[in-house]
Amino acid sequence: MTSMAAVGIFLKHVEQSRLLPADRLQAVIREYRLDQQASPRHAAKILLENRLITPFQVERLLAGRYSGIVLDHYRIREILGTGGMGQSYIAEDTQSGEKVAMKVLAPKYRNVPGMTLRMRLEAAAGTGIIHPNVVRTYSLKESARATYLVMKLVRGVTLHELIVENGPVPWPLASDFIRQAALGLQAAHEQGVIHRDIKPANLLVDNSGHTWISDFGLALVRDYLEDEFALSMLYGHNCVGTPDFIAPEQSVGQFNVRPTADIYSLGCTLYSALSGKLPFPVRCPKEKMEAHRRQRPRPLSEVAPGVPEDIACIVRRMMGKRPQYRFQSAAEVAAALQPFSRPGRVNFDFRAIIAMRAKRVRLKDSRPAAAKERFPVAARHGLPVRQAVLPAENKTFPVDTITPARQA
Repeated sequence: MTSMAAVGIFLKHVEQSRLLPADRLQAVIREYRLDQQASPRHAAKILLENRLITPFQVERLLAGRYSGIVLDHYRIREILGTGGMGQSYIAEDTQSGEKVAMKVLAPKYRNVPGMTLRMRLEAAAGTGIIHPNVVRTYSLKESARATYLVMKLVRGVTLHELIVENGPVPWPLASDFIRQAALGLQAAHEQGVIHRDIKPANLLVDNSGHTWISDFGLALVRDYLEDEFALSMLYGHNCVGTPDFIAPEQSVGQFNVRPTADIYSLGCTLYSALSGKLPFPVRCPKEKMEAHRRQRPRPLSEVAPGVPEDIACIVRRMMGKRPQYRFQSAAEVAAALQPFSRPGRVNFDFRAIIAMRAKRVRLKDSRPAAAKERFPVAARHGLPVRQAVLPAENKTFPVDTITPARQA
């Protein structure tokens, strides 16, 4: 194929992507003589330099993947993250000009009833909760081309990323993060939603220290119990959650949960934030869940000796083995943490973090299929049991500092 022909194919892909209106694209081609460039990469470079397309869009177009860059009136700009059901993106609403987050169901799951139903349940959970500490879900879109959620874009890092990069979070700031998350959980519980997957990776923190709960993909929704039951019957799957943070009763029955299950997981999350460690650092998911049922984690006095004993007592109560031993509402957790909470700034470069996430997605996509799924049976059933790790080293996210405003 000649270089001119290759450039022509690239420009055809740009046209088919619908990133630019047809008349605008033709004007750009004439103005910058794109059809006369030495290669598709030269043409792409000109479009990039003039901010007509993004690096993510260039990568897709050069690979010949022009479909799905524009969905309805949303123009996908870059990758925001990846998960068991698909990928999340930063997108632009061409009608309002607003930047939003989009969670797009992977094409391979589009015709899998369990996955489409799971996303509908996620939408039902998220759209019903309007609270400053919960990522707002605007709508669910379903068409022949794609199934996706449209959500508020939070320019933040996950608590998991903060712990991986910086180690333990100073206790005044960790208390404030979890206090805010508890307020968001209280709002969810009042709407009949139990999250069932509270963990550091599902808490977002922005530069000001504001905290949001995200990802209601495994939520149990009071008004949709029949759908949840249908999923469990369809796939014979009785456990959802993340083994590192799952409540004892949740690990033996996905319906056997009350709001106190989320409080347990939030306690595990606070334990990890304060210590930089998992409550039960064993390798096998089955052993992790068994440990949550029968063992106690190492005391915070050993793994985080600078943490006040009053906070350690709060964590122990949140992580009570039996639901009746825990705080009985998330509002009680927020009130208990209030005296120890100190807001503070978190300094990071969001653009650099997005670039690093995109790199990790590319690395993941390049791995052999057999190595991609740690829980292949659960994933095949559309109800993945997730696992999170908090490695002590491998600091890959460019988070500079975590600075509490003041310490008691």
